[in-house]
Amino acid sequence: MSIEMRGEASVHIRAEPDVVYELITDITRMGEWSPECVGADWVNGGTASVGAQFHGRNRRGENEWTTPNTVIAAEAGREFAWVVGTTDFRVCTWRFELSPQDGGTAVTESFELGKENVGFAAAVLEHPEEERVELVDSRRRQLVEDIRQTLELLKEAAER
Repeated sequence: MSIEMRGEASVHIRAEPDVVYELITDITRMGEWSPECVGADWVNGGTASVGAQFHGRNRRGENEWTTPNTVIAAEAGREFAWVVGTTDFRVCTWRFELSPQDGGTAVTESFELGKENVGFAAAVLEHPEEERVELVDSRRRQLVEDIRQTLELLKEAAER
């Protein structure tokens, strides 16, 4: 059995798509904007290109963890996406989609839980079935709110 969960949020940023793309692909800065990701580093001097890997450091309350990540889309000014895990073992997919809009950029950040029963999914499956829906919905709401906060701080940085 796998858990299904996805969410997204959008913002308009008064900056060109290439400017926004440059910010989001500098994953070493993600900790400046995200309430959960506190930092990230490229593996072996990688860059924002398909197949590149990075480690993300995360914190939620007292819990801290590091994730391996693999870039799956890197199209300048349009899209940047990665999977937590590898292309063959997708724990979660995170995506930024950019499009020109009203002299700036429409930015949508989204996530979709993969089919692997590890981490959050494994923890949910340990609970009785009647509790699972609330656990998934609560985490989804939390992540969507985190995305909103991330996008607002990204917007501030891009519009400076």
